[in-house]
Amino acid sequence: MHVPARMRRGVVAALGLVTAMTVSSACSAASSEEAPPPPPKTGAGDPVLSGLSPCDALKPQQERSLGAASGGTSEDVDDPSTCSWQLADGSTSVSLHPRKSLRQIDFPEAYQRPHAINDSGGRLVISKNSDTCTVAISVNPSESISVDAEGSGGTNSCDLANEVAPLVERNIPES
Repeated sequence: MHVPARMRRGVVAALGLVTAMTVSSACSAASSEEAPPPPPKTGAGDPVLSGLSPCDALKPQQERSLGAASGGTSEDVDDPSTCSWQLADGSTSVSLHPRKSLRQIDFPEAYQRPHAINDSGGRLVISKNSDTCTVAISVNPSESISVDAEGSGGTNSCDLANEVAPLVERNIPES
């Protein structure tokens, strides 16, 4: 029996969504309770992000290792300032939140849970309405960074976000 490619993709996408929702629902039960604040990357409130460009969040060698066709593209958004990359396995964007702590970033319609990134605390955020996965990083008590990813060609969005986020975290300057 021949099943059209469009129908196969729909079934695969539906199965992936059911799997993600099952995993996410297990995480969301734990995330409904507020976790203690994650440890910051820098000292208490030392401003780090205000003078940075989000397109500098990934170094050229890191962009190449992720399969970026070119450098990041700055988006015309003032707060947060954002830079996006087209990658071999999807897309990613980095947003700097120089006036928002990790707890102040709004993630509507998403499953969330605490998530460590290298030496920084953070949150893993899985959108309920799209294929986007976000890793949010605590820089200090008043600043944070979010790394959004959307996989393509069979790449899981959260796997991609978890590949990019540690690279970004390592590039956060010490105060």
